[in-house]
Amino acid sequence: MCIRDRTLGELIVEFVSNEIDCGLKKITTFSGPFPSGAPAIFINQASKVGAKTKIYGSIGNDIFGESLINRLKNDGVDTTDIQKLEGMSTGTAHVSYFSDKSRVFIFHIEGSAAEQVTLSNLPKEPFMLHISCASVGIDSVRKNLLDLCSYTIRNGGKICCDPNMRKELTASLEIKKILIKVLEQSEIIMPSLEDLELLYPNLTTEQSCYKLLNNEKTNMIVLKMGELGVKLITKNEEIKFPAYVVKEIDPTGAGDCFCGTFIGMMDIGYDAQTAVEYANAAGAIHVTNQGAMENNPTIEEIAQFIKNN
Repeated sequence: MCIRDRTLGELIVEFVSNEIDCGLKKITTFSGPFPSGAPAIFINQASKVGAKTKIYGSIGNDIFGESLINRLKNDGVDTTDIQKLEGMSTGTAHVSYFSDKSRVFIFHIEGSAAEQVTLSNLPKEPFMLHISCASVGIDSVRKNLLDLCSYTIRNGGKICCDPNMRKELTASLEIKKILIKVLEQSEIIMPSLEDLELLYPNLTTEQSCYKLLNNEKTNMIVLKMGELGVKLITKNEEIKFPAYVVKEIDPTGAGDCFCGTFIGMMDIGYDAQTAVEYANAAGAIHVTNQGAMENNPTIEEIAQFIKNN
């Protein structure tokens, strides 16, 4: 069977502070290493709901890289094009949470294997390319991205995009231009409210969504609104889904889990409304345990959660 869902970007492991409000400024204990990286979380979840998936990225020849490969393989992701680099370490992240639910991260990507993303064995068959725009900050991703988008479309494939914005990305004119070009070529865009504020600071949420839907190729916006729920927006309709009330333990990766569920379910034949319903539930399940991939649910677990709630 053709691998339909593909992505590229950073493969890292994450350590989570066990102490709230430490801000990574004091000696404390951490849990981890948890397999992580926005593209990895996305593709792992797409695989868990039944899609055929592949990721392009790099790891070091170390225990952290081995744990990443094992997790992705065990959950059904094709890892044959993940490069194992000698003399480089797998990328890492440390995160600390605050009482007000904000977070602080320290990433070690520069100089690690995570920043060496190479593309090989691209198929001639159409596929869905998912782009997490946080990865555009990596030079090797940025240099290849627009060519990859063109290749995907030229071969009859489609592009979906999670803007996944960072302030430092929008501060760079070069990076912002690339982000806008990616969005213009995306059929499905899955922003958060924060993404829209960073992309279009002078527009309202409604105006931002309308602007994105005016792209030549864009036909669907899936707006992630946190505690306000989710909106499925097309040129013809707008459907709102209320948020689930759960006890939040660790929100890192919840948006990637949401996107992976939605795209994975669309790929295996579900309609957009059902895919959003399941993605909304998957995001809620995801935050109830520590670790960026630890609570990525199966399609059966999502269905049971919906039934119980």
